[in-house]
Amino acid sequence: MTVIELFDESKTENIISILCEKYERIVFVGDKTVMNDAAAENAGRFVKNNFPEIQFSFVYPKADDVKSAVEALDDIITEYGDCCFEATGGSDAVLIAVGIISERYNLPIINYDVRNPGKVTKRLSLHQVVELNGGVVEDFENNVRTADSVLRKDVSFLWRMGRNDPEFWIKGGKLLGECQAHLSGLKVNIRNRSLNDFESAFLNKLSSAGFIEELQTARNTLTFYYRDDKIRRILIKAGNLLELVTFFAVYSRISESDAYRGVTLVHESESPDEFVRNEVDVMFMQGLQPVFVSCKAGNISKDALYELETVAARFGGKYAKKMLVTGCIRQNCTNYEYFEKRAKSMGIILIDNVYKKTIDAVGEEILAAISK
Repeated sequence: MTVIELFDESKTENIISILCEKYERIVFVGDKTVMNDAAAENAGRFVKNNFPEIQFSFVYPKADDVKSAVEALDDIITEYGDCCFEATGGSDAVLIAVGIISERYNLPIINYDVRNPGKVTKRLSLHQVVELNGGVVEDFENNVRTADSVLRKDVSFLWRMGRNDPEFWIKGGKLLGECQAHLSGLKVNIRNRSLNDFESAFLNKLSSAGFIEELQTARNTLTFYYRDDKIRRILIKAGNLLELVTFFAVYSRISESDAYRGVTLVHESESPDEFVRNEVDVMFMQGLQPVFVSCKAGNISKDALYELETVAARFGGKYAKKMLVTGCIRQNCTNYEYFEKRAKSMGIILIDNVYKKTIDAVGEEILAAISK
């Protein structure tokens, strides 16, 4: 059977038919104002790369011309015979033409709901969603999905150490960030550096837990070794631990789906041969919808909202979900009421006060929030 797909600005709507049913052929129908050369090339490339068994073609009726659309659809039916219409998107003129042709030939019209599509024969991965929207996921060693059991155990232990104290990892991360300038291999050695009470207690906790070794703080000299480089990378910035906590909270609850952390996304810029790179702390799929998560441990500005909105729209499209996970936003935001109102108006979900919650509780709250 041939599915006639009414082309729309929403990339997911343009291919939802072949995600939900098996078709021999897909014919994209739309005028040049929507189905321009770049959009058509992108859709064709996606079908070719991910559905090589499906034939595809493009038909261009005149813009806002019902008669032209009727003639174009009539020609498709004449050529292929057994057809159906997928009318989730499409212009008004083409939709009117679909009604006319459907009645003339008694052909079915199908409308899928991207948010709740029902049966899906082929799910979308994060890579495919980004590709569909004209981008690329750059995978490096620390960017790909990982469920390392040792890492999960370490993250869980570290998280419990700072529970109920929003400043624990912010202050501690600042201290360990300072230590980076005095790092040789895994050894930190700082002279003429006295410690305040919090810093002493913080390092002693890490030492007792085995995350740092051979800790010495006598005579205004700070010396210790990180257990390994993986622990060092977690500890030098409070946001790194929050990112891992968010990742594991989600990963353990998302079935048959992708979950990535520390993702770099690449998109072509308007200038030839130039590319734009954006970073996303955590990404995962909920059905056919990508979820973009920004993790903020300390101070937060309204720019964080605009950055998240921009990246989600560019790489996730119309149906992308956006979430901001924060340690304690009420404490680190100068105007929380405005910030909260602005986030809501932008469709951004706020998950706050996570330092007071277990990893399981964070995961439950995230899943409940995106399911609404």
